[in-house]
Amino acid sequence: MQPKRYLALVVFIILGVLSISCDRIENPVVNNESILNWELYPDADTSTYPWPVWTNNANTVRQVLLEDYTGHTCVNCPSAGAIAKNIEDANGGKVIVMSVHASTTGGFQAPEPPELPLDHTTEAGNEYANAMNITSNPLGTINRKSNTGVYYYLSPSWQTEVDNELVKSPDFNIQAQYNYYESTNGLFFHTEVEALNNLTGNYSLINLLVRDTVVAPQKDQGGVVHEDYDHHSVLSDDINGTWGTPIISGDISSGEKIYNHYSFELPDPVTDTTYRIKNLSVISFVCDLDDYEVLQVIKTPLGP
Repeated sequence: MQPKRYLALVVFIILGVLSISCDRIENPVVNNESILNWELYPDADTSTYPWPVWTNNANTVRQVLLEDYTGHTCVNCPSAGAIAKNIEDANGGKVIVMSVHASTTGGFQAPEPPELPLDHTTEAGNEYANAMNITSNPLGTINRKSNTGVYYYLSPSWQTEVDNELVKSPDFNIQAQYNYYESTNGLFFHTEVEALNNLTGNYSLINLLVRDTVVAPQKDQGGVVHEDYDHHSVLSDDINGTWGTPIISGDISSGEKIYNHYSFELPDPVTDTTYRIKNLSVISFVCDLDDYEVLQVIKTPLGP
């Protein structure tokens, strides 16, 4: 059964000059037009729901999303995955890796039973691969930055491209808070996006569910299949659609804040233990809808 998605249809924009006086926004109010699946809230009394309390976001770093387009029959992908993980580990949370099992042909993603029986692909991953013309694997995008229409880089170039992005100043900050209810597999996810500069454009907020670790077969050099390969930060679903929630169309001023609220029914961890809550995270990023560039990204672990 497909997980159920319910997202806020109305986005709340609050001028930072009005909210900064105490650096806190008490109990953001959900507009009646918002759609949240309250069946996922065990109390059933929505008036008792613990809405987030926001504090000032002092981040000054533009973080980097490294999307590692991979496949479980791709013999060169394990070495590229190791490069991505090393870059992530060396940058203290400023680089976020997401492994995307996708390409325009799907050649390295198809199951090959009995040794490689699983399908790690997602609708979102397939759409991203098509949009950025990921024709093979392994290839990587760095903040989805385009170089004369080409979005991807070979793994030896990833470190240089990441370094080029890390020195840039951020245009946005993002914060996220959540509530999880085990009895319903219900996730309520709340975000704050703050503009740090005066900007004009079409921007979307995208929230993607990843499994931090998926131990499953992977083909390596020489065609050897590693049965217990550690697939890292695997794109597993989208919380608010492949291209997210449009949050800006036109101008936005520095200091303006945008709030969104989502509910999502997580896959049952009894059926698939890789979906236990301590193995899940949400990657949230602001995306320029005109050229796909990622302007800011955060990763929110859902486990205790």
